[in-house]
Amino acid sequence: MLRVFTLSNPRIELKKGEPVKLVSKKAVGLYIYLALNPGKHSREFLSDLFWPDALREHAAGNLRVVISNIRKNLPDFLEATNQYVSAIQDERIWIDLSTVRKLVDMGDFNKAFEIYRGDFLPGFHLKGADRFENWQVIESEKIRIDILEKLSQSVGMLFKAGDYETAIPLLKRLIVFEPLQESAHQQLMKAYCQMGNLPLAMKQFVACEEVLRRELGVSPSETTIAIFDQISEERPLSEGVKKAPHNLPSYTTKFVGRKNIIKNIEDSLHNEDARMITLLGPGGMGKTRLAMEVASRNLEYFEDGVFWIPLRPVVDANAIAASISEGIGYSARNNDGNFDSLIEHLSTRKMLLVCDNFDHLISNAKFLLDLLAGAPNLKILVTSRQRFNLQGEFVKLVGGLTVPEGKLEAITAKKKTRALFGYASLSERREARQPLF
Repeated sequence: MLRVFTLSNPRIELKKGEPVKLVSKKAVGLYIYLALNPGKHSREFLSDLFWPDALREHAAGNLRVVISNIRKNLPDFLEATNQYVSAIQDERIWIDLSTVRKLVDMGDFNKAFEIYRGDFLPGFHLKGADRFENWQVIESEKIRIDILEKLSQSVGMLFKAGDYETAIPLLKRLIVFEPLQESAHQQLMKAYCQMGNLPLAMKQFVACEEVLRRELGVSPSETTIAIFDQISEERPLSEGVKKAPHNLPSYTTKFVGRKNIIKNIEDSLHNEDARMITLLGPGGMGKTRLAMEVASRNLEYFEDGVFWIPLRPVVDANAIAASISEGIGYSARNNDGNFDSLIEHLSTRKMLLVCDNFDHLISNAKFLLDLLAGAPNLKILVTSRQRFNLQGEFVKLVGGLTVPEGKLEAITAKKKTRALFGYASLSERREARQPLF
């Protein structure tokens, strides 16, 4: 079996503990790139990725040498023609990053963290290959953000189920990842309190206070202090708190940036004429996270609730109504989940539905218009990779964030990538003391 390690001491092994000795680090980098990006890649593209400043013929010659060396050492794991190059993808290849992603999707965080022990390709610098290193930074942030979001969603579901015992180790993981995220500390304090362990809850407040003062020179927020006061006075944590009904996932990572587009979306949400708002953009741009942030900020405008409707698992139109019914907690008459009974239920309610990942159902987009026609106080916020082109649709384009003018030179490629995905790292916040945006 071929084993590709990208999360600690980047290397390729055919025999356990014996790294394959390729001609150069760029040869290692090339195979890792091909292994993580299935499909054919043109020689011209790969030459430009690893030797962008070389003359075309020199870059092509360098690539030929590297490909020849990889084929010599890994003859069964690389395909190359005069035009294209690709890595063989089958069960004989194990890649740590791909395995972590699968485990995270399955919710098996313990096994995922046994493998995920550091950043992607740590210390792996290729001289003169800036474009490869940009890809490297983006991949590192993608997996980190994916883990954080999946952890946050899992914690939110466990809190709703009252399973605080299982939530506690996940929250500890989150705090290791993002020690300056107060919301994670707050939830851990609450979880300890719900388990009846007040000393640990108060100890967590002290830990939160210490890290904020040491790293940022600030005190805990009023919310954190209020939770501590309630715990120390042994008052119920829910006392005096009244929330609008919702099923939004609970994120313990702070949302950073996108102020302009959030305001733009909120302006439409508060506009009576804007009934359907589409967040449009390619995959990986953070549309779901943006939609959740906007929805959570506007709970007070929808007295009958704000509900997340994840549609990625839905494969046909017949299941859309059932998914919405399930999402809003409505049991249709006779459990049929049909459209007419759903419309009747929604007809008098002031509600926001966040229909997430609708693009594979775009041929059924008229369903949304019919829903809006039958429920005059309903609004729908949709995330999609494709435009619906429906009458009355308000489209908001979601792309990568731009770095404010004047700050571009002051931040590294890693910081720019974190800005792109809407997250601030610990080291950045130590240096800047406040978000870039």
